[in-house]
Amino acid sequence: MKFYSKFDKYSALFWFGMISFLLLIMYLMLTDNTNEFVSQVISFGIVLPIILLFAWVISSTYYEVKSDQNEFKYRSGPIRGKISIKDIKKVKLNTRVWSGLKLGLSFKKGMTLYYNKYDEIYITPKQSDDLCRMLKELNSEIKIIS
Repeated sequence: MKFYSKFDKYSALFWFGMISFLLLIMYLMLTDNTNEFVSQVISFGIVLPIILLFAWVISSTYYEVKSDQNEFKYRSGPIRGKISIKDIKKVKLNTRVWSGLKLGLSFKKGMTLYYNKYDEIYITPKQSDDLCRMLKELNSEIKIIS
């Protein structure tokens, strides 16, 4: 089952603000006639790939529980991976993290999955209760901390 990332009004304002700002920079560089070649190289070689990366992250961030394979899969733009559900030790709800792998679009509190011995991943699913319930059904040893 797929779980998409939360996308609240503050995160939408941030992401679309960043894209708008980069589009403005690109427009100003392309309309500047002083050094056209350098402006085009910077616009199409640096700014446009950043805009496309942001759009890719926004449109493709989701988490998936594959019960038949007993795996938790995640994807956010070019970042993707999978975790065996039997390796998940605990899930901490309503958290924020300042370091580590963060695969959430929202700035509101999300959840942290702790797996293996020292690994963790921060996610912000829309239906966090359903995701916790599904993980607990597949691995009853997972501790849910709220």
